[in-house]
Amino acid sequence: MAVKPYFFEPRTDGALVYWPNMTNGDTGVPFEIGGYNDNTVTVTGTFDSDTLTMQGSNLVTGTADGFVSLHGPDGNVSAFAVDGSGVLAEAPDMLRPSCGGASGTTVLVAVRLRKS
Repeated sequence: MAVKPYFFEPRTDGALVYWPNMTNGDTGVPFEIGGYNDNTVTVTGTFDSDTLTMQGSNLVTGTADGFVSLHGPDGNVSAFAVDGSGVLAEAPDMLRPSCGGASGTTVLVAVRLRKS
């Protein structure tokens, strides 16, 4: 269980934030979204029995408190047990990935950020 750092790359029409090498029990260092409200997450890697869930919080303390599962536009939780991509319906102050399950997972989580 580790708290993985994120990497941030500005783009001409937004930005990319990503957390590489997420494994079982890891969470990502929270990223402050700012004015980005059109966000798409992509998860790729090797999944065993783990699930990667995108979480958000409006408590801008930067701690683990207050993080809850985010959803897609269909109302389902933004969670991945296989490679996938999806739009985030919410735009909380803080965003992070959380990897939970039994073992054997190593995934890259990338979020494309845009302002609409």
